Amino acid sequence: MTNSEQIWLKRFVTSFYATAKKMKERKMWETSLCPICNMSVEDTNHFITCKDERATDQYKKSTTKFFQHLQKVYQNYVTKELMTITDVI
Repeated sequence: MTNSEQIWLKRFVTSFYATAKKMKERKMWETSLCPICNMSVEDTNHFITCKDERATDQYKKSTTKFFQHLQKVYQNYVTKELMTITDVI
């Protein structure tokens, strides 16, 4: 995972990222509507559940990439653990 992806993930998990709602609160945007669907206030919940096809496609791509990364990291962890166990035997 790249450094920027790690930063994004940390911000997302802690709800410390710029949704349209947050941007409006900070007076940086004029609207709190989702920039993709323009139908709902974009908050943490809407960020995940936006029904616009572009949003769902991006969500699927992002989560797939994230889970592939986790699988790779987990696989590396398992490999390291197996090597440690093998060294002991």
